[in-house]
Amino acid sequence: MNVAFKKTLYEHKFKQIGRLPRFFLSSELVPIEKYRLQMWPGYMMQAKSLTDGIFINIDCATKFVEMDSVLQLINGMLRERYS
Repeated sequence: MNVAFKKTLYEHKFKQIGRLPRFFLSSELVPIEKYRLQMWPGYMMQAKSLTDGIFINIDCATKFVEMDSVLQLINGMLRERYS
């Protein structure tokens, strides 16, 4: 069951981030310039087979991605006299 949902989300250009089944749509990101962040809309999905039948839980999720790389963050800290 999970495979069918994942396949459908991949076909619609969603990207899985992390090990948990959370899928985000990078083409619809919302930039937050003030904090150098990007907000990615997405979905979290879970399917379980129970004795009464199949339980499917689909929920909205949001991922915040920093626009600066780790190297940029380290260089910024060095400029601010962090050791």
